Amino acid sequence: MNKNTAGAVLVLIIAAAGLVYDKPWAWGFAAATCALAFLAEKLSELDTVGAAILRLGFALLSWATVVAAFIALTA
Repeated sequence: MNKNTAGAVLVLIIAAAGLVYDKPWAWGFAAATCALAFLAEKLSELDTVGAAILRLGFALLSWATVVAAFIALTA
C-alpha cells in the first residue's frame, strides 16, 4: 500500500466514523483533509521555493484537520 492509499483509507475511516456517530464536523474535516492534500500534491509539480513553502503549509494543515476530526469525533 503506498502513502496515498494509506492516507485515503485514513480519511475514509474518519468520514465513516463521523457518519456512524452522527458527527457532521468530522465529515467536513475529512473533506478539508482531502482538499488540502490535493493542493499540496499539485504544488509538488512546481519547482520554486514559494511552492515548497506552500506545499509544506498545506501538508501541515491537512494533518491538523485529521487531528481536528479526531477531536470532533471524541467530543
